[in-house]
Amino acid sequence: RGTLVLVSGASAERRLLAATLSGRLDPIAGRAQVGGHPLPSEAASVARLVALEDIGGTDRAEVRVGIAELLVERLRLTQPWYRAFAVHRRARTWLDRVDAVLGEGHTIPPRASIEQLPQLERAVALTAVALAEHTPVVMLDLLDAFADSAEEAEFLRALDRLAPATTTIMLGTPARPRSTPALGREVVSLDLDELRLPTLDRKGALA
Repeated sequence: RGTLVLVSGASAERRLLAATLSGRLDPIAGRAQVGGHPLPSEAASVARLVALEDIGGTDRAEVRVGIAELLVERLRLTQPWYRAFAVHRRARTWLDRVDAVLGEGHTIPPRASIEQLPQLERAVALTAVALAEHTPVVMLDLLDAFADSAEEAEFLRALDRLAPATTTIMLGTPARPRSTPALGREVVSLDLDELRLPTLDRKGALA
């Protein structure tokens, strides 16, 4: 619990790993457990424990949607009905937290669309969208690595501060981060290229 797992490798392999460990895709060999629930027999339970988010944001259909609107929509879809009356206030709270962890000079206008945000602000804001689900496991995927290693480190620090200490985070990136700053949680690196994952079967599952 609370570990940050940095997963590097090809996009297709990262997405297969996330889909399998979030209960969306059945493994065809081996053993896996998420939150005490074995896969694939309790995949439905696992799916409720895991939030998925593409924090690159540039290849999604909602790129022109305001970040506040996206937060409100996610909260309405994932939270109990009796919390529906407070979704706008909770979305504002998450945006305030994003501004706080990014610091001065990185304030995100509530109506700013995803496509309007620079890479750092976009990644942190979309991380907040996933964290708003309040699942114990959050799986994030960044399609493109940060061009600047300092900005990459800034994102990891922001992610560490934004996520609750007990939330386990899996962050997928094309390449392993060039340097990992000191964080308040354990960090584990997983290079999918080094694992030499087998090819896919006809159903798109790991063979």
